[in-house]
Amino acid sequence: MNYLTLASSLIVAFFVARLLFRLLFDGINDFWECVRFAITPDLFSLFRGEFLEDMGKSFKLSLFLILVGASGMLTYHGIESITDRNEKTPLENHQLTPERESH
Repeated sequence: MNYLTLASSLIVAFFVARLLFRLLFDGINDFWECVRFAITPDLFSLFRGEFLEDMGKSFKLSLFLILVGASGMLTYHGIESITDRNEKTPLENHQLTPERESH
């Protein structure tokens, strides 16, 4: 594992989280309300008459977590694929595949 790649992907995920936090949540209280609805069982929300609000808040929190995680993972994978490609010798980069072999 390359620690520079890991650090870079965490930095990207941090800035994406800041941007998405401002876009999705009205403030820190709205974020914690989404967390509260996400950990409350749906059956309890249904009996309290908050089922639709629960679904919306849980979706908002899930979207936030998925997008932040995906941005970090894609950054890590992208940097790794670029550095792996550069570490190969020029001959390894241009090997003939069965489709490209000349007859």
